[in-house]
Amino acid sequence: MFVATTSNKVLLRLASEDDVITWSELRMGDRAPLQVANWTHVEYGKIVSVRVTFDPRPLFA
Repeated sequence: MFVATTSNKVLLRLASEDDVITWSELRMGDRAPLQVANWTHVEYGKIVSVRVTFDPRPLFA
């Protein structure tokens, strides 16, 4: 998926002590953009988990 990505525009980023949520609009070629949510959790200054969710239906349209 990374190789096919033409842009990834960050729309919003929220952070707390140990968590960061990033909402972005990912584009792959001329297809409709995907809305992507990325939750990153940090412990002792290191990333320990990343969760990403998106609706893949625009890829198949």
